[in-house]
Amino acid sequence: MKRIRCPKCDEPILFDDSLYTPGRTLVFECPSCRKQFKIRVGGKVLTTQNTAAFGTTPEAEEKPAVGYLVVLENAFHLRQIVPLHEGENRIGRHVKGTKAEAAFKTVDPSVDETHCAIKVSRTKSGRLLFVLRDGPSGTGTFHMNELVGVKERVNLAEGSIITIGATTMILHEGTPPEEEQSSISCLMKKLFLLFFLILTPFLRSHAQAVAINDTTRASFYCEAEGIRIYLDMGKESLTVPGMSFLGPVHAYMAGRIYGVWMLTKSERKGGTVILRFTNDIGSDSQTVELKPLPNGTYQYTALEGNNVRRVQGRKLVKVPDTMIMKRSPI
Repeated sequence: MKRIRCPKCDEPILFDDSLYTPGRTLVFECPSCRKQFKIRVGGKVLTTQNTAAFGTTPEAEEKPAVGYLVVLENAFHLRQIVPLHEGENRIGRHVKGTKAEAAFKTVDPSVDETHCAIKVSRTKSGRLLFVLRDGPSGTGTFHMNELVGVKERVNLAEGSIITIGATTMILHEGTPPEEEQSSISCLMKKLFLLFFLILTPFLRSHAQAVAINDTTRASFYCEAEGIRIYLDMGKESLTVPGMSFLGPVHAYMAGRIYGVWMLTKSERKGGTVILRFTNDIGSDSQTVELKPLPNGTYQYTALEGNNVRRVQGRKLVKVPDTMIMKRSPI
C-alpha cells in the first residue's frame, strides 16, 4: 500500500500501487475536500488542476476551459462545476472508463453515461458558440423546459438551463471559478460537515413536518419531466380537466404524459403514500410511491412496473421510474 496526500487539504489517501504498472497516470478525488488531482505511479504529482471527471482525455486537459456547467444539487448528487473546452463535450453520468469529456458524479438513474453533448466553437470574430444536442438519450434532453429533438441542434446562451433526467445544469461562459485553496477554507468545510451531522436528527424530524398525512392537500411537480400530481387526502375535491362528468376525485396525475391518470386507491404508510392510478381510457394502471425526503422534496417511484408514457416523436416512451418532485399548494 502507498499513501499520498491531497495537494489542497493534505488529507492522506491510501491505494495499492502494486496493481498498476510504473509510469501509469492515475486520477484521484480527495474524499475530504473533493479536490481532483493526478499522479504517476512511481513518480510525482503531475498536476493539481481540476479535471471535469475521471476519464478526461489529455487533449481536453491541455485546452483551457472556455465555459462551464453548474450542476445544481439534488437528492442524487452534490453541486458540481463541469468545465467545457472548445470542441465536443459529451455530458453524462460518470462511470469507470467513461468516454464523456464532461461527466459528473451522480446516482441519478435517469441520466445516461453519454446523455447529451455541447459543441464549443468560435466565429471568425472570436465569439464563442455553444451548441447543444441530445445523445441520443433514454429520457431526453431539455433546454429551457423544451425537449431537444433527436436531430435538433440548439444554440445556447449565458444562463441557459439544461435538464437531463432529474438533473438541472446552468451554462456559463468564461473560466470556471477556482476552488478556494486556503487551509482555513478546508477547515470550515469540515466544521460545516460536522455541524450538519449533528443536525441530522433535527433535519429528519423536520422532514416529518412535511410528511403526507390524512389532511394533505397539495400538488407535487417534477420540473424536469413536466409531470404533476394533484392530491387531496382528506376528501374528494379535485376535478379532472375535461372529465368533470366523473365528479370530484381524491387525486389525478397530468402534465407531459399521455392522457390523464386518476386515483383509484391510496394507502398511507407513515409519511409516505402509495397511490394507484388508472389512465383515462382504462387500459393501464400504475402504482406510485410518493416519499418525503430530508431536503423537503419528494421522491416519485413507480412500483410494479412502469406504464406511464409520453409522446416523443412518433413513439410512446416511458417516463423515468424515479423522479424528484416539489410540493406546492393547490
